[in-house]
Amino acid sequence: MTKIETDLMADWNRALAQVLAAMEARVRNEEIARLLVGSLRILSPSEAGGAWLCPEGSIPRSLYSDVPSGNESYYELYTRGLYRIDPVRRAGRGGFTGCASIRDLAPDDFDRSEYWAQMYESRGIVDEFVYFLPVPKGWIQLHLARMRGEQLFNPAEVARHRAIFPALLVAIRSFGCFEVEAGGGDFAERVEAVYEGFGSGLLTAREQEVVRF
Repeated sequence: MTKIETDLMADWNRALAQVLAAMEARVRNEEIARLLVGSLRILSPSEAGGAWLCPEGSIPRSLYSDVPSGNESYYELYTRGLYRIDPVRRAGRGGFTGCASIRDLAPDDFDRSEYWAQMYESRGIVDEFVYFLPVPKGWIQLHLARMRGEQLFNPAEVARHRAIFPALLVAIRSFGCFEVEAGGGDFAERVEAVYEGFGSGLLTAREQEVVRF
């Protein structure tokens, strides 16, 4: 390990200590989310970051957001319906646990889709890296986003995040953070089931993803 890597991990360990202290003190979920995202930005400096609480079968809720000015309208668009076709949320809803780039989670030609144009390109986002942490009745998404002018997440950064993921997962499970109530058969869940079933029996799973975007 190089000195740079050693220093990075030392800084991250100090940040993790703050996260664990906040969890032990039972502070608000929003504050824990802020500290978690801040710790990840030590390993991958990024202009934007955020966290979402995603109950099963219900509308996601923003816990923390640090984005450049002008991006505020995104949240209304997203929670009013676009979350249903978000490939990131779809990965979480499908049970994905771990961390990955949007480029690994999205279907083929995603960067040429209307969703990419609205939710990424128009906001100046060039890359996104996401953590999926399961909690009772849902999951947490921690996001790092690179904006126009920043580099894409590189293999060394991805390796760092994958190395620390188990520690964050154990911490959240040990302290019982972010417990949520399930949506349980509401209208939003029924509409989402229609999206999920579109093309079933006629298209492959990958083809269904491409059509939705």
